[in-house]
Amino acid sequence: MADPAGSQRCGTTVRVRFRPRSAKEADVRSVEYGPGEGCFSFAAPDGTRHSFTFDKVYGEASSQEQVFSDLAPVAEAALAGFNGTIMAYGQTGSGKTHTLLGNMSAPAHRGMVPRAVAALAAGIEAAGRVEAAEFSVGLSVVEIYCERIRDLLGPGGAGGEGLAVKEDPARGVYIEGATEVGVTDEAQLEAVMAGGLAQRAVSATAMNEASSRSHCIVMLRVDKSLPDGTIRAGKLVLVDLAGSERADRTGAAGATLVEGSQINKSLSCLSNVIFALTEDAKGGRPRHVPYRDSKLTRVLQDSLGGTARTVLIVCCSPAAENAAETLSSLRFGSRAKGVQNTVTANTRTAPEKLQQMVNQLKAKNAELLAELAAAKAGLTAPQPPPTAPLPPAPPSAPSPAAATATTAGGAGASSGNVSGAAGAVGGSGAGGDVRELAEAVAGRCRDAAAGLRLLWESRRGSSANTQAATTNNNTSSQPAKGKKGGKAAAAAAEGAGTPAEGREARPGPSLRQAEAMVDVGAAAALALGLAACAVWEATAAARG
Repeated sequence: MADPAGSQRCGTTVRVRFRPRSAKEADVRSVEYGPGEGCFSFAAPDGTRHSFTFDKVYGEASSQEQVFSDLAPVAEAALAGFNGTIMAYGQTGSGKTHTLLGNMSAPAHRGMVPRAVAALAAGIEAAGRVEAAEFSVGLSVVEIYCERIRDLLGPGGAGGEGLAVKEDPARGVYIEGATEVGVTDEAQLEAVMAGGLAQRAVSATAMNEASSRSHCIVMLRVDKSLPDGTIRAGKLVLVDLAGSERADRTGAAGATLVEGSQINKSLSCLSNVIFALTEDAKGGRPRHVPYRDSKLTRVLQDSLGGTARTVLIVCCSPAAENAAETLSSLRFGSRAKGVQNTVTANTRTAPEKLQQMVNQLKAKNAELLAELAAAKAGLTAPQPPPTAPLPPAPPSAPSPAAATATTAGGAGASSGNVSGAAGAVGGSGAGGDVRELAEAVAGRCRDAAAGLRLLWESRRGSSANTQAATTNNNTSSQPAKGKKGGKAAAAAAEGAGTPAEGREARPGPSLRQAEAMVDVGAAAALALGLAACAVWEATAAARG
Protein backbone atom coordinates (compact mmCIF):
# COMPACT_ATOMS: atom_id res chain seq x y z
CA MET A 1 0.00 0.00 0.00
CA ALA A 2 1.30 3.46 -0.86
CA ASP A 3 2.46 5.88 1.77
CA PRO A 4 -0.14 8.59 2.55
CA ALA A 5 2.28 11.20 1.22
CA GLY A 6 2.66 9.62 -2.21
CA SER A 7 1.10 7.27 -4.72
CA GLN A 8 1.76 3.82 -6.11
CA ARG A 9 1.02 2.21 -9.45
CA CYS A 10 -0.49 -1.25 -9.05
CA GLY A 11 -2.62 -3.73 -10.94
CA THR A 12 -6.04 -5.09 -10.06
CA THR A 13 -5.98 -8.02 -7.65
CA VAL A 14 -8.05 -10.94 -8.96
CA ARG A 15 -9.12 -13.89 -6.80
CA VAL A 16 -11.26 -16.84 -7.91
CA ARG A 17 -13.77 -18.57 -5.65
CA PHE A 18 -15.69 -21.77 -6.42
CA ARG A 19 -18.91 -22.07 -4.46
CA PRO A 20 -19.95 -25.38 -2.85
CA ARG A 21 -22.30 -27.60 -4.82
CA SER A 22 -25.96 -27.25 -3.95
CA ALA A 23 -28.26 -30.13 -3.01
CA LYS A 24 -29.53 -30.29 -6.60
CA GLU A 25 -25.96 -30.58 -7.84
CA ALA A 26 -24.90 -33.38 -5.50
CA ASP A 27 -24.87 -35.94 -8.31
CA VAL A 28 -23.74 -33.54 -11.03
CA ARG A 29 -20.25 -34.00 -12.39
CA SER A 30 -17.98 -31.19 -11.29
CA VAL A 31 -15.32 -29.40 -13.29
CA GLU A 32 -11.63 -30.06 -12.71
CA TYR A 33 -9.59 -27.21 -11.32
CA GLY A 34 -6.45 -26.78 -9.28
CA PRO A 35 -6.95 -24.30 -6.42
CA GLY A 36 -4.02 -22.57 -4.79
CA GLU A 37 -1.55 -19.81 -5.42
CA GLY A 38 -0.27 -18.71 -8.82
CA CYS A 39 -0.98 -20.87 -11.84
CA PHE A 40 -4.47 -22.28 -12.14
CA SER A 41 -5.73 -24.86 -14.63
CA PHE A 42 -9.30 -25.50 -15.71
CA ALA A 43 -10.62 -28.41 -17.77
CA ALA A 44 -13.52 -27.67 -20.11
CA PRO A 45 -16.16 -30.35 -20.84
CA ASP A 46 -14.59 -31.10 -24.21
CA GLY A 47 -11.35 -32.03 -22.47
CA THR A 48 -9.51 -28.84 -23.39
CA ARG A 49 -7.37 -27.58 -20.52
CA HIS A 50 -6.94 -23.85 -19.99
CA SER A 51 -4.26 -22.27 -17.80
CA PHE A 52 -4.68 -19.00 -15.91
CA THR A 53 -2.67 -17.04 -13.39
CA PHE A 54 -4.56 -15.40 -10.55
CA ASP A 55 -3.56 -14.01 -7.18
CA LYS A 56 -5.38 -16.81 -5.37
CA VAL A 57 -8.00 -19.51 -5.97
CA TYR A 58 -10.41 -20.59 -3.22
CA GLY A 59 -11.91 -24.06 -3.37
CA GLU A 60 -15.43 -25.14 -2.47
CA ALA A 61 -14.50 -25.59 1.19
CA SER A 62 -13.21 -22.03 1.65
CA SER A 63 -14.82 -20.03 4.45
CA GLN A 64 -15.96 -16.43 4.54
CA GLU A 65 -13.33 -15.68 7.18
CA GLN A 66 -10.57 -17.11 4.99
CA VAL A 67 -11.58 -14.95 2.03
CA PHE A 68 -11.91 -11.75 4.06
CA SER A 69 -8.55 -12.20 5.78
CA ASP A 70 -6.94 -11.60 2.38
CA LEU A 71 -9.14 -8.57 1.68
CA ALA A 72 -8.95 -6.84 5.08
CA PRO A 73 -6.01 -4.54 4.13
CA VAL A 74 -8.12 -2.97 1.38
CA ALA A 75 -10.88 -2.11 3.85
CA GLU A 76 -8.52 -0.89 6.58
CA ALA A 77 -6.65 1.40 4.15
CA ALA A 78 -9.73 3.64 4.05
CA LEU A 79 -8.76 4.80 7.55
CA ALA A 80 -5.53 6.25 6.08
CA GLY A 81 -7.30 8.16 3.31
CA PHE A 82 -7.14 5.61 0.47
CA ASN A 83 -9.96 4.47 -1.82
CA GLY A 84 -10.67 0.76 -2.12
CA THR A 85 -13.06 -1.38 -4.14
CA ILE A 86 -14.12 -5.00 -3.63
CA MET A 87 -16.21 -6.32 -6.51
CA ALA A 88 -17.82 -9.74 -7.14
CA TYR A 89 -18.32 -10.94 -10.73
CA GLY A 90 -19.74 -14.15 -12.18
CA GLN A 91 -22.70 -15.87 -13.77
CA THR A 92 -26.05 -15.90 -12.03
CA GLY A 93 -26.10 -18.36 -9.15
CA SER A 94 -22.30 -18.50 -8.75
CA GLY A 95 -22.22 -17.19 -5.17
CA LYS A 96 -21.57 -13.46 -5.61
CA THR A 97 -24.20 -12.23 -3.17
CA HIS A 98 -23.23 -14.89 -0.64
CA THR A 99 -19.59 -13.79 -0.86
CA LEU A 100 -20.35 -10.06 -0.57
CA LEU A 101 -23.29 -10.06 1.85
CA GLY A 102 -23.76 -13.57 3.20
CA ASN A 103 -26.05 -14.17 6.15
CA MET A 104 -25.64 -11.30 8.60
CA SER A 105 -27.47 -13.13 11.36
CA ALA A 106 -25.04 -16.09 11.25
CA PRO A 107 -21.52 -14.97 12.29
CA ALA A 108 -19.74 -17.72 10.33
CA HIS A 109 -21.58 -16.84 7.11
CA ARG A 110 -21.29 -13.06 7.24
CA GLY A 111 -20.05 -11.71 3.93
CA MET A 112 -17.36 -9.23 2.97
CA VAL A 113 -19.57 -6.16 3.52
CA PRO A 114 -20.46 -6.74 7.20
CA ARG A 115 -16.93 -7.93 7.90
CA ALA A 116 -15.50 -4.78 6.33
CA VAL A 117 -17.81 -2.69 8.49
CA ALA A 118 -16.58 -4.51 11.59
CA ALA A 119 -12.95 -4.03 10.54
CA LEU A 120 -13.46 -0.29 10.09
CA ALA A 121 -15.17 0.02 13.48
CA ALA A 122 -12.32 -1.85 15.15
CA GLY A 123 -9.73 0.28 13.36
CA ILE A 124 -11.40 3.51 14.46
CA GLU A 125 -11.52 2.33 18.06
CA ALA A 126 -7.85 1.30 17.99
CA ALA A 127 -6.76 4.59 16.39
CA GLY A 128 -8.60 6.57 19.05
CA ARG A 129 -6.42 4.97 21.73
CA VAL A 130 -3.08 5.96 20.16
CA GLU A 131 -3.67 9.28 18.38
CA ALA A 132 -5.74 12.43 18.76
CA ALA A 133 -7.88 12.01 15.66
CA GLU A 134 -11.61 12.33 15.01
CA PHE A 135 -13.44 10.05 12.58
CA SER A 136 -16.60 10.58 10.57
CA VAL A 137 -18.27 7.65 8.76
CA GLY A 138 -21.07 7.90 6.19
CA LEU A 139 -22.96 5.04 4.50
CA SER A 140 -24.76 5.06 1.14
CA VAL A 141 -26.46 2.13 -0.63
CA VAL A 142 -27.68 2.31 -4.24
CA GLU A 143 -28.61 -0.12 -6.98
CA ILE A 144 -28.41 0.17 -10.76
CA TYR A 145 -31.59 -1.37 -12.14
CA CYS A 146 -32.22 -1.23 -15.89
CA GLU A 147 -29.82 1.74 -16.24
CA ARG A 148 -31.50 3.68 -13.42
CA ILE A 149 -29.64 4.47 -10.20
CA ARG A 150 -31.98 4.03 -7.25
CA ASP A 151 -31.30 5.23 -3.72
CA LEU A 152 -32.00 2.35 -1.33
CA LEU A 153 -31.68 4.55 1.78
CA GLY A 154 -33.84 7.44 0.56
CA PRO A 155 -37.42 8.18 1.61
CA GLY A 156 -38.86 6.51 -1.48
CA GLY A 157 -36.55 3.50 -1.33
CA ALA A 158 -36.18 1.63 -4.59
CA GLY A 159 -39.24 3.39 -5.97
CA GLY A 160 -37.63 6.84 -5.86
CA GLU A 161 -36.48 8.89 -8.81
CA GLY A 162 -33.36 7.86 -10.68
CA LEU A 163 -30.16 9.59 -9.58
CA ALA A 164 -27.58 11.24 -11.84
CA VAL A 165 -23.83 10.65 -11.98
CA LYS A 166 -21.77 13.84 -11.72
CA GLU A 167 -18.09 14.71 -11.75
CA ASP A 168 -16.31 17.41 -9.77
CA PRO A 169 -12.59 18.31 -9.62
CA ALA A 170 -12.60 18.02 -5.84
CA ARG A 171 -14.86 14.97 -5.38
CA GLY A 172 -14.26 13.12 -8.62
CA VAL A 173 -17.16 10.99 -9.91
CA TYR A 174 -20.10 10.78 -7.50
CA ILE A 175 -23.83 10.02 -7.41
CA GLU A 176 -25.74 13.25 -6.96
CA GLY A 177 -28.51 13.10 -4.38
CA ALA A 178 -27.61 9.70 -2.90
CA THR A 179 -28.60 9.57 0.75
CA GLU A 180 -25.66 9.32 3.12
CA VAL A 181 -26.39 8.26 6.69
CA GLY A 182 -23.88 9.20 9.35
CA VAL A 183 -23.12 6.26 11.60
CA THR A 184 -21.25 6.08 14.89
CA ASP A 185 -20.91 2.37 15.68
CA GLU A 186 -20.96 -1.08 14.09
CA ALA A 187 -24.50 -1.94 15.19
CA GLN A 188 -25.95 1.20 13.60
CA LEU A 189 -23.97 0.58 10.41
CA GLU A 190 -25.32 -2.93 10.05
CA ALA A 191 -28.90 -1.89 10.83
CA VAL A 192 -28.90 0.90 8.23
CA MET A 193 -27.24 -1.31 5.63
CA ALA A 194 -29.65 -4.19 6.19
CA GLY A 195 -32.59 -1.83 5.71
CA GLY A 196 -31.20 -0.65 2.39
CA LEU A 197 -30.36 -4.10 1.06
CA ALA A 198 -33.90 -5.27 1.80
CA GLN A 199 -35.09 -2.85 -0.93
CA ARG A 200 -32.96 -4.48 -3.63
CA ALA A 201 -34.67 -5.96 -6.69
CA VAL A 202 -34.61 -9.78 -6.84
CA SER A 203 -36.68 -12.40 -8.64
CA ALA A 204 -36.69 -16.13 -9.23
CA THR A 205 -35.26 -17.72 -12.37
CA ALA A 206 -34.53 -21.27 -13.39
CA MET A 207 -30.89 -20.68 -12.38
CA ASN A 208 -31.46 -18.95 -9.04
CA GLU A 209 -34.51 -18.71 -6.78
CA ALA A 210 -33.43 -15.27 -5.53
CA SER A 211 -31.55 -13.87 -8.49
CA SER A 212 -30.28 -10.31 -8.09
CA ARG A 213 -31.77 -8.20 -10.87
CA SER A 214 -29.57 -5.17 -10.25
CA HIS A 215 -26.02 -4.16 -9.45
CA CYS A 216 -25.83 -3.26 -5.76
CA ILE A 217 -23.21 -0.75 -4.57
CA VAL A 218 -22.41 -0.09 -0.90
CA MET A 219 -20.27 3.01 -0.29
CA LEU A 220 -18.53 3.78 3.00
CA ARG A 221 -16.94 7.21 3.42
CA VAL A 222 -14.34 7.56 6.19
CA ASP A 223 -12.92 11.00 7.12
CA LYS A 224 -10.04 11.20 9.60
CA SER A 225 -9.43 14.69 11.05
CA LEU A 226 -5.94 15.30 12.47
CA PRO A 227 -4.97 17.99 15.03
CA ASP A 228 -2.97 19.97 12.42
CA GLY A 229 -6.10 20.61 10.36
CA THR A 230 -5.46 17.88 7.78
CA ILE A 231 -8.32 15.57 6.76
CA ARG A 232 -7.65 12.16 5.23
CA ALA A 233 -10.71 11.14 3.23
CA GLY A 234 -10.95 7.44 2.40
CA LYS A 235 -13.72 5.55 0.65
CA LEU A 236 -14.57 1.86 0.47
CA VAL A 237 -16.87 0.66 -2.33
CA LEU A 238 -18.32 -2.87 -2.31
CA VAL A 239 -20.07 -4.00 -5.48
CA ASP A 240 -22.32 -7.03 -5.92
CA LEU A 241 -22.71 -7.24 -9.69
CA ALA A 242 -25.79 -8.85 -11.17
CA GLY A 243 -25.03 -12.18 -12.80
CA SER A 244 -24.52 -12.63 -16.49
CA GLU A 245 -27.11 -15.05 -17.86
CA ARG A 246 -28.40 -16.79 -20.95
CA ALA A 247 -32.12 -16.48 -21.60
CA ASP A 248 -32.38 -20.05 -22.87
CA ARG A 249 -31.09 -21.36 -19.53
CA THR A 250 -32.83 -18.97 -17.13
CA GLY A 251 -36.25 -19.35 -18.73
CA ALA A 252 -36.73 -15.60 -18.39
CA ALA A 253 -39.74 -13.94 -20.01
CA GLY A 254 -41.45 -10.58 -19.89
CA ALA A 255 -39.97 -8.15 -17.36
CA THR A 256 -37.38 -10.69 -16.24
CA LEU A 257 -36.15 -11.04 -19.80
CA VAL A 258 -35.81 -7.25 -20.10
CA GLU A 259 -33.89 -7.16 -16.82
CA GLY A 260 -31.54 -9.86 -18.04
CA SER A 261 -30.95 -7.99 -21.27
CA GLN A 262 -30.06 -4.79 -19.40
CA ILE A 263 -27.77 -6.71 -17.05
CA ASN A 264 -25.89 -8.30 -19.93
CA LYS A 265 -25.61 -4.94 -21.69
CA SER A 266 -24.02 -3.21 -18.70
CA LEU A 267 -21.65 -6.15 -18.12
CA SER A 268 -20.66 -5.93 -21.77
CA CYS A 269 -19.84 -2.24 -21.25
CA LEU A 270 -17.74 -3.24 -18.25
CA SER A 271 -15.81 -5.69 -20.43
CA ASN A 272 -15.23 -2.97 -23.03
CA VAL A 273 -13.79 -0.61 -20.42
CA ILE A 274 -11.45 -3.29 -19.12
CA PHE A 275 -10.36 -4.14 -22.66
CA ALA A 276 -9.55 -0.48 -23.41
CA LEU A 277 -7.62 -0.07 -20.15
CA THR A 278 -5.55 -3.21 -20.65
CA GLU A 279 -4.68 -2.18 -24.20
CA ASP A 280 -3.39 1.12 -22.79
CA ALA A 281 -1.35 -0.78 -20.20
CA LYS A 282 0.47 -2.65 -22.97
CA GLY A 283 2.10 0.60 -24.01
CA GLY A 284 0.34 1.01 -27.32
CA ARG A 285 -1.51 4.04 -28.57
CA PRO A 286 -3.86 5.44 -25.88
CA ARG A 287 -7.42 4.32 -26.47
CA HIS A 288 -10.70 5.98 -25.65
CA VAL A 289 -12.07 4.40 -22.46
CA PRO A 290 -15.90 4.23 -22.80
CA TYR A 291 -16.82 4.93 -19.17
CA ARG A 292 -19.96 6.82 -20.21
CA ASP A 293 -21.50 3.92 -22.11
CA SER A 294 -23.33 2.73 -18.98
CA LYS A 295 -24.17 3.92 -15.47
CA LEU A 296 -22.21 1.01 -13.99
CA THR A 297 -18.90 1.88 -15.65
CA ARG A 298 -19.41 5.58 -14.92
CA VAL A 299 -19.88 4.91 -11.20
CA LEU A 300 -16.87 2.57 -11.16
CA GLN A 301 -14.59 4.98 -13.03
CA ASP A 302 -12.31 5.55 -10.02
CA SER A 303 -12.13 1.79 -9.40
CA LEU A 304 -11.05 0.98 -12.96
CA GLY A 305 -7.98 2.94 -14.00
CA GLY A 306 -8.42 5.52 -11.21
CA THR A 307 -6.94 6.00 -7.74
CA ALA A 308 -8.55 3.09 -5.87
CA ARG A 309 -7.01 -0.21 -4.91
CA THR A 310 -9.35 -2.73 -6.56
CA VAL A 311 -9.94 -6.40 -5.81
CA LEU A 312 -12.08 -8.51 -8.14
CA ILE A 313 -13.55 -11.78 -6.87
CA VAL A 314 -14.51 -14.04 -9.77
CA CYS A 315 -17.22 -16.38 -8.48
CA CYS A 316 -17.60 -19.70 -10.29
CA SER A 317 -19.90 -22.71 -10.25
CA PRO A 318 -18.26 -26.12 -9.77
CA ALA A 319 -20.90 -27.89 -11.90
CA ALA A 320 -19.72 -29.18 -15.27
CA GLU A 321 -22.96 -28.02 -16.89
CA ASN A 322 -21.87 -24.43 -16.19
CA ALA A 323 -18.35 -24.92 -17.55
CA ALA A 324 -18.86 -22.60 -20.52
CA GLU A 325 -19.97 -19.72 -18.28
CA THR A 326 -17.17 -20.49 -15.84
CA LEU A 327 -14.59 -20.34 -18.62
CA SER A 328 -16.01 -16.98 -19.74
CA SER A 329 -15.78 -15.61 -16.19
CA LEU A 330 -12.18 -16.80 -15.84
CA ARG A 331 -11.22 -15.08 -19.07
CA PHE A 332 -12.84 -11.87 -17.83
CA GLY A 333 -10.84 -12.05 -14.61
CA SER A 334 -7.61 -12.77 -16.47
CA ARG A 335 -8.00 -9.64 -18.56
CA ALA A 336 -8.98 -7.53 -15.54
CA LYS A 337 -5.62 -8.32 -13.94
CA GLY A 338 -4.03 -6.01 -16.51
CA VAL A 339 -5.93 -2.91 -15.35
CA GLN A 340 -3.52 -0.49 -13.66
CA ASN A 341 -4.58 2.00 -10.97
CA THR A 342 -2.59 4.81 -9.35
CA VAL A 343 -3.34 4.30 -5.67
CA THR A 344 -3.25 7.72 -4.01
CA ALA A 345 -4.14 9.02 -0.56
CA ASN A 346 -6.82 11.72 -0.43
CA THR A 347 -6.00 14.68 1.84
CA ARG A 348 -7.48 18.13 2.24
CA THR A 349 -7.35 21.01 4.71
CA ALA A 350 -10.17 21.61 7.20
CA PRO A 351 -12.29 24.75 6.50
CA GLU A 352 -11.41 26.21 9.91
CA LYS A 353 -7.71 25.91 9.15
CA LEU A 354 -8.23 27.48 5.73
CA GLN A 355 -10.02 30.48 7.26
CA GLN A 356 -7.20 30.95 9.77
CA MET A 357 -4.63 30.96 6.97
CA VAL A 358 -6.64 33.51 4.97
CA ASN A 359 -6.80 35.82 7.98
CA GLN A 360 -3.02 35.62 8.21
CA LEU A 361 -2.73 36.39 4.50
CA LYS A 362 -4.95 39.44 4.84
CA ALA A 363 -2.91 40.77 7.77
CA LYS A 364 0.34 40.27 5.87
CA ASN A 365 -1.14 41.96 2.82
CA ALA A 366 -2.16 45.01 4.86
CA GLU A 367 1.38 45.24 6.22
CA LEU A 368 2.88 45.05 2.73
CA LEU A 369 0.46 47.67 1.40
CA ALA A 370 1.54 50.06 4.17
CA GLU A 371 5.19 49.51 3.29
CA LEU A 372 4.43 50.09 -0.38
CA ALA A 373 2.61 53.37 0.36
CA ALA A 374 5.58 54.59 2.39
CA ALA A 375 7.98 53.71 -0.41
CA LYS A 376 5.83 55.52 -3.00
CA ALA A 377 5.62 58.62 -0.78
CA GLY A 378 9.42 58.77 -0.63
CA LEU A 379 9.73 58.52 -4.40
CA THR A 380 7.21 61.28 -5.13
CA ALA A 381 8.60 63.82 -2.59
CA PRO A 382 9.81 67.04 -4.33
CA GLN A 383 13.56 67.21 -4.89
CA PRO A 384 15.45 70.53 -4.23
CA PRO A 385 16.85 72.12 -7.42
CA PRO A 386 20.63 71.99 -7.79
CA THR A 387 22.51 75.19 -6.92
CA ALA A 388 25.25 74.53 -9.44
CA PRO A 389 25.94 72.19 -12.34
CA LEU A 390 26.99 68.73 -11.25
CA PRO A 391 30.76 68.30 -11.42
CA PRO A 392 32.11 65.64 -13.80
CA ALA A 393 33.26 63.42 -10.96
CA PRO A 394 31.76 64.49 -7.62
CA PRO A 395 33.78 63.34 -4.61
CA SER A 396 30.65 61.92 -2.98
CA ALA A 397 29.80 59.66 -5.93
CA PRO A 398 30.26 55.95 -5.05
CA SER A 399 33.03 54.07 -6.69
CA PRO A 400 32.08 51.19 -9.08
CA ALA A 401 32.83 48.68 -6.34
CA ALA A 402 30.65 50.55 -3.85
CA ALA A 403 27.83 50.86 -6.38
CA THR A 404 28.03 47.13 -7.00
CA ALA A 405 27.86 46.44 -3.27
CA THR A 406 24.85 48.77 -2.89
CA THR A 407 22.99 47.09 -5.75
CA ALA A 408 23.79 43.65 -4.39
CA GLY A 409 22.62 44.70 -0.95
CA GLY A 410 19.34 46.04 -2.36
CA ALA A 411 18.75 42.87 -4.34
CA GLY A 412 19.48 40.77 -1.28
CA ALA A 413 17.00 42.74 0.77
CA SER A 414 14.41 42.36 -1.97
CA SER A 415 14.98 38.62 -2.12
CA GLY A 416 14.74 38.35 1.65
CA ASN A 417 11.46 40.27 1.85
CA VAL A 418 9.87 38.30 -0.99
CA SER A 419 10.98 35.03 0.58
CA GLY A 420 9.59 36.16 3.92
CA ALA A 421 6.26 37.01 2.31
CA ALA A 422 6.18 33.62 0.65
CA GLY A 423 6.79 31.91 3.98
CA ALA A 424 4.10 33.93 5.67
CA VAL A 425 1.49 33.05 3.11
CA GLY A 426 2.52 29.50 2.27
CA GLY A 427 -0.46 27.15 2.22
CA SER A 428 -4.03 27.72 1.21
CA GLY A 429 -6.98 29.67 2.56
CA ALA A 430 -10.63 30.52 2.09
CA GLY A 431 -12.92 33.55 2.08
CA GLY A 432 -12.78 36.93 0.35
CA ASP A 433 -13.46 37.84 -3.24
CA VAL A 434 -11.25 36.27 -5.94
CA ARG A 435 -11.92 39.12 -8.38
CA GLU A 436 -10.97 41.77 -5.82
CA LEU A 437 -7.76 39.95 -4.97
CA ALA A 438 -6.89 39.52 -8.64
CA GLU A 439 -7.31 43.28 -9.23
CA ALA A 440 -5.12 43.98 -6.20
CA VAL A 441 -2.45 41.64 -7.58
CA ALA A 442 -2.50 43.56 -10.86
CA GLY A 443 -2.08 46.86 -9.00
CA ARG A 444 0.90 45.60 -7.02
CA CYS A 445 2.47 44.29 -10.22
CA ARG A 446 2.08 47.76 -11.80
CA ASP A 447 3.79 49.30 -8.76
CA ALA A 448 6.66 46.86 -9.08
CA ALA A 449 6.95 47.68 -12.79
CA ALA A 450 7.07 51.42 -12.05
CA GLY A 451 9.83 50.81 -9.54
CA LEU A 452 11.76 48.81 -12.09
CA ARG A 453 11.44 51.66 -14.61
CA LEU A 454 12.72 54.21 -12.09
CA LEU A 455 15.52 51.88 -11.10
CA TRP A 456 16.56 51.57 -14.75
CA GLU A 457 16.45 55.35 -15.24
CA SER A 458 18.50 55.90 -12.09
CA ARG A 459 21.18 53.51 -13.21
CA ARG A 460 21.14 54.92 -16.75
CA GLY A 461 21.59 58.47 -15.39
CA SER A 462 24.43 57.33 -13.13
CA SER A 463 26.08 55.58 -16.07
CA ALA A 464 25.72 58.71 -18.27
CA ASN A 465 27.31 60.93 -15.62
CA THR A 466 30.21 58.54 -15.23
CA GLN A 467 30.74 58.37 -18.99
CA ALA A 468 30.61 62.20 -19.32
CA ALA A 469 33.14 62.61 -16.54
CA THR A 470 35.48 60.13 -18.19
CA THR A 471 35.18 61.93 -21.54
CA ASN A 472 35.87 65.30 -19.90
CA ASN A 473 38.97 64.03 -18.13
CA ASN A 474 40.34 62.42 -21.28
CA THR A 475 39.72 65.57 -23.32
CA SER A 476 41.40 67.82 -20.79
CA SER A 477 44.52 65.67 -20.55
CA GLN A 478 45.15 65.51 -24.32
CA PRO A 479 46.88 68.40 -26.18
CA ALA A 480 44.86 70.21 -28.82
CA LYS A 481 45.68 69.14 -32.32
CA GLY A 482 45.24 72.15 -34.52
CA LYS A 483 42.50 74.67 -34.50
CA LYS A 484 39.68 72.24 -35.09
CA GLY A 485 40.89 69.91 -32.40
CA GLY A 486 41.07 72.68 -29.83
CA LYS A 487 37.54 73.85 -30.56
CA ALA A 488 36.15 70.31 -30.44
CA ALA A 489 37.80 69.66 -27.10
CA ALA A 490 36.47 72.89 -25.70
CA ALA A 491 32.96 72.10 -26.92
CA ALA A 492 33.11 68.62 -25.40
CA ALA A 493 34.28 69.99 -22.10
CA GLU A 494 31.57 72.63 -22.11
CA GLY A 495 28.84 70.09 -23.01
CA ALA A 496 29.97 67.71 -20.29
CA GLY A 497 30.07 70.36 -17.63
CA THR A 498 26.83 72.29 -18.28
CA PRO A 499 23.24 71.16 -18.75
CA ALA A 500 21.61 71.39 -22.17
CA GLU A 501 20.00 74.69 -22.94
CA GLY A 502 16.30 74.82 -22.12
CA ARG A 503 16.38 71.79 -19.74
CA GLU A 504 16.72 71.95 -16.00
CA ALA A 505 19.29 69.62 -14.47
CA ARG A 506 17.57 67.34 -11.94
CA PRO A 507 19.08 64.50 -9.98
CA GLY A 508 17.69 61.05 -10.86
CA PRO A 509 15.60 59.08 -8.34
CA SER A 510 17.41 57.44 -5.48
CA LEU A 511 18.63 53.93 -6.26
CA ARG A 512 17.70 52.76 -2.78
CA GLN A 513 14.18 54.22 -3.05
CA ALA A 514 13.57 52.62 -6.44
CA GLU A 515 14.82 49.25 -5.18
CA ALA A 516 12.56 49.53 -2.15
CA MET A 517 9.55 50.14 -4.38
CA VAL A 518 10.37 47.09 -6.50
CA ASP A 519 10.90 45.01 -3.35
CA VAL A 520 7.64 45.91 -1.62
CA GLY A 521 5.56 45.81 -4.81
CA ALA A 522 6.78 42.32 -5.69
CA ALA A 523 6.22 41.01 -2.15
CA ALA A 524 2.69 42.42 -2.06
CA ALA A 525 1.89 40.92 -5.45
CA LEU A 526 3.17 37.53 -4.24
CA ALA A 527 1.07 37.59 -1.09
CA LEU A 528 -2.08 38.62 -2.94
CA GLY A 529 -1.52 36.02 -5.63
CA LEU A 530 -1.22 33.24 -3.06
CA ALA A 531 -4.32 34.54 -1.31
CA ALA A 532 -6.27 34.40 -4.58
CA CYS A 533 -5.16 30.79 -5.10
CA ALA A 534 -6.22 29.93 -1.56
CA VAL A 535 -9.66 31.48 -2.07
CA TRP A 536 -10.13 29.47 -5.26
CA GLU A 537 -9.23 26.25 -3.47
CA ALA A 538 -11.54 26.99 -0.58
CA THR A 539 -14.40 27.83 -2.96
CA ALA A 540 -13.93 24.53 -4.78
CA ALA A 541 -13.85 22.64 -1.46
CA ALA A 542 -17.01 24.41 -0.27
CA ARG A 543 -18.84 23.45 -3.45
CA GLY A 544 -17.78 19.83 -2.89
